[in-house]
Amino acid sequence: SYRRKRKRLILEENIKRKLELASTLKREGDILIKELGKQRAKEIFYLLKLDEIPDDINIKIIEEGRAFTDINPVPRLIADAVELSEKFLDDRERLTFAMKYAEYPNNRVRANVAKAIYKVKPQVALKILKEMSVSFDRWMRLSCVWACSQIKSRDAINILKKLADDGDVAVSLSAQKAFKEIESQNEKVKT
Repeated sequence: SYRRKRKRLILEENIKRKLELASTLKREGDILIKELGKQRAKEIFYLLKLDEIPDDINIKIIEEGRAFTDINPVPRLIADAVELSEKFLDDRERLTFAMKYAEYPNNRVRANVAKAIYKVKPQVALKILKEMSVSFDRWMRLSCVWACSQIKSRDAINILKKLADDGDVAVSLSAQKAFKEIESQNEKVKT
């Protein structure tokens, strides 16, 4: 029906605008905070309003001249918002915000949640990472490598060491590379 099509078009446009806002906040967030102050910048962050978006929508996205069709943008938007929460929210607010997505089934979202909450709740972040590291989904394991490489704690490095022996070559090589980069950074700090 016309009403259903119209509602879907409005929803698609709303999601696209939220993706644009998230992208702008990632690029210009520091300037925004400096110019408007932390509180006003936080209010702009909350315009993302993720609760209003259904999980099962596919849309066409045009990104840097390339068109992608039938993309579900919701996981990307949530992952971006969780990442942005590190910049715009204080520890308590970030923890509350990010924990809503701790069980979300998308690899990027879960990796960003673990990274975002690590400083406040390291045991919860490590639990998420350990679950991801043994997932049958290679993308979960690859995202786990990325999150561990960002966190760089002893426990995260131990997870990387285990993933360096993963049966999937991409996971194994990524974990080995991340581990070597962390070692190299640690060596530079010592000298």
